[in-house]
Amino acid sequence: MKVIFGFCTPSVGLPLQARGTDGLDSRVRGNDVGICFTLYSIPMFVTRLFLFALFLFVSQAQAQLQDDSFTLRQGNAQFMLTNMRSTPVFESAGAGDFKGLMPCDGTDSMSQQWWWVRVEEAHSREFALFNQLYLRILSENEVEAAYVDSVGLQYTFRYQLQGGGLGSGAATLKINYRVFNPLTSTHNVHLYYYHDFDLAGGVEDDEVTRPAVDRVIQQEAGWRVETRLNPAPVAMEYGMQDTVRGKLLNEQADLLTDTAAPFTGEAACAMRWKGRLRPGGQMEGEVQLLLNAPVSGPCLWLQSALGFYQLGSSALQPPRAGTGGGQGVFKNYPDSVNSLFQGWWWYKVNTQMRAVGRLASIERLNDQTTRLIYDETSANLRIQLDYTLSVVDSRRSFLRVDYLVTNLAAGARTVRLFYYVDPDLLGTGHDDEPQWLAYPLLMVREKYDTLYLNAHPAPNRWEAANYDLLRAKLGEGVMTDLDNIGIPFDGDDLTFAYQWTLNLNSNASANGTAWVSLNMLPPGAWTGGAPGDVNGDGCVNDEDLLAISLVFGEQGQGRPEDLNRDGWVDDVDLLMVLLNFGLGC
Repeated sequence: MKVIFGFCTPSVGLPLQARGTDGLDSRVRGNDVGICFTLYSIPMFVTRLFLFALFLFVSQAQAQLQDDSFTLRQGNAQFMLTNMRSTPVFESAGAGDFKGLMPCDGTDSMSQQWWWVRVEEAHSREFALFNQLYLRILSENEVEAAYVDSVGLQYTFRYQLQGGGLGSGAATLKINYRVFNPLTSTHNVHLYYYHDFDLAGGVEDDEVTRPAVDRVIQQEAGWRVETRLNPAPVAMEYGMQDTVRGKLLNEQADLLTDTAAPFTGEAACAMRWKGRLRPGGQMEGEVQLLLNAPVSGPCLWLQSALGFYQLGSSALQPPRAGTGGGQGVFKNYPDSVNSLFQGWWWYKVNTQMRAVGRLASIERLNDQTTRLIYDETSANLRIQLDYTLSVVDSRRSFLRVDYLVTNLAAGARTVRLFYYVDPDLLGTGHDDEPQWLAYPLLMVREKYDTLYLNAHPAPNRWEAANYDLLRAKLGEGVMTDLDNIGIPFDGDDLTFAYQWTLNLNSNASANGTAWVSLNMLPPGAWTGGAPGDVNGDGCVNDEDLLAISLVFGEQGQGRPEDLNRDGWVDDVDLLMVLLNFGLGC
């Protein structure tokens, strides 16, 4: 265990992190503990020592859970480290999932990865590394984990995720390993790396080749992963999962069968390096996993810590009416169950009814926001849609869509804008139970999940109906207005639409916002004015920021500062003000 002492400001007390001698912020995880004293705290040292002992006991218990998993993220890619404190003989699920590359559906590409070791002088078989010394988070896309084996040798692994760029369909995971001998005796070490890639989420039809001694390539259905090794292992074996992993799980020492022939089937792969480590000696190297997935057009998704919203192919292709996919799939990690099957924008000018779809440009503002601009030339309209995803936790998130409609015609016109959604809570289209909370705030509930719809300014009209009825109505091209019917809804698969009637002069614009939120009320549902407007003056500005900062962290039942009505004034409420800053001013 490593104990780090330091001083902090009087407001901190006992912190959860302190700065170590290596210049990195070491969190109280695994066996690292930071102790922080204020300048005036020494006279109360005895009392604080007792509190610290209690704190140490609790934090150590929590650390066992915290150190078991971590997710690295970079662009549109993510790598999940799981089961990092497995049993000495590894017999459960794997320690890594490679997710989140194109096509943007969160498909698992790797089901398992793990490190094993055998020390000739002490071990009669291979053991999975499990006795973790620490887990150090260096950044969102880089983490370092250290272990010690039963002999006393130390193992350090640094994972770094790179790439994942928009539309690239590619990412690289670099793993740097280091084995160090701090003992006074010499040891012969066999280090094993095992992985099982299930490309495209499937376990069959893997095609594996080994073009050189330092690399192996696996392909399936257009997906490809290349494993590069430096230095090259002394042996590499790939084949059926049960066969390869069975060698590591059995009760004897295995040196692997050096495999070079092509293999087709459910593939797993293991590599072995050997080193003779004298006292103070080390062996080190690098594993690179280069993952590529097929890219069919600029498929986009908005990503946050625990969820994503997919902008599907229909958002990026010419207009489609009547049937076909929609513009949005709203999911939440970790289960990736669809909660919104479709989100689609339509417009009507004169007798022309079309889905918004003549895409002119895409601008990715950040990981959470993407701007789509459509030039509907046949209707002399320009429609801008800004999609922003914000995630609170594993079950609460909200999607905000800001629209801007510009009349490019020579004269004044009436434009009808429609936002259509198809909530499929729990991934099903059945048993939807919608109700009004206060127009236009709609709540749709199914079992233990709730989806809310809200809009500002309030739409002029609305309609709820079964999937086939409402979609057919929008697709026929003859509809003038929605009918303000359908709530309460006595059908099965609810779909819903808002309608705004916009009277625009030539080159004039109109704007507004629609929200879809999961298991939390959407922003702006309670103020009656601009979303994020705490004091109700119709303008979201620094006064609203100040109001939240004065009571930040306090329980918020009944407080106007508790914008999302979750009972606390916290960073979610602050985010709502920041996202809407300047609105209504």
